[in-house]
Amino acid sequence: VQGRARTPHSKAGRSPPPRRGTRELFQAYRESAWLRAVESRIANECASAVKLRLYNGPEDDDQREPVTREEPAYELMRLLRRPVRVASGQIMTARQRNKILALWYGLVGEAFLVKQRGPSGRVTGLVPLSPLWVRGTPTPSQRYYTVQVGDEPEKQIATGDMIPIVDLDAENPYG
Repeated sequence: VQGRARTPHSKAGRSPPPRRGTRELFQAYRESAWLRAVESRIANECASAVKLRLYNGPEDDDQREPVTREEPAYELMRLLRRPVRVASGQIMTARQRNKILALWYGLVGEAFLVKQRGPSGRVTGLVPLSPLWVRGTPTPSQRYYTVQVGDEPEKQIATGDMIPIVDLDAENPYG
């Protein structure tokens, strides 16, 4: 697979579908014992070894303090640690979510999280979304992600409801 980041959009104003080779890499992961052993081990380490801490202020501020549980910003930590219910109805633990995100990122250089909202509109969870399902990314003329899961109709997801985790193209990091 050449270049890891998607090109931003075509001349028609629509971003490209998943990069060529994404499906084949996922199939190779499923079928190749060596690839599975290596990527699974890395993903397991990422999922279990990462200890998250949230701080107020920029990284270079020696006086910054960790965010406390009472502060509104701590809600992000709760979301990252909270299990989520996925479309199939299954519960996905935070560790499982972190592992699959690490696998997707390790194999194809990108992964996505969709904000799950409750009836009041408040974010209640972060659901992982396969790079295979993201059919289009925002462009100047299209300010949303286009997602298609299996045979379901395409859906549009607002840019504010999607968190992309993308490895930038080293040759052209600005798109």
